[in-house]
Amino acid sequence: MKLCTFVLLTILVFPPATYAGKINGTVRQDGRSVGHGVPIQIICAQESYSGTTNERGAYSIYVNETGNCSFELPSFPGAGHPINSYRDPVRYDFKLIRQGDGYLLRRR
Repeated sequence: MKLCTFVLLTILVFPPATYAGKINGTVRQDGRSVGHGVPIQIICAQESYSGTTNERGAYSIYVNETGNCSFELPSFPGAGHPINSYRDPVRYDFKLIRQGDGYLLRRR
């Protein structure tokens, strides 16, 4: 009974943690990693979530809402792509393409 009460209380006190979905993947340019520390921003209806890439161009960001979002690389003008956030983990691998004065993100 105590365990059931504890679990219920935890869900009520910390609801965002129970609905967080992980978005992960990689960002590559010209067949190589974009490098370590490239800022990533995931913009959803209620909030914006930030992270960075590791040395292999991989990222992992927890998003506390579901629905339509936008994946953006602030360091690369124009590099954005629509994504969806779910309660379950989802993977988005992107290819960064230089296009004129800006950049384009394509899903791999």
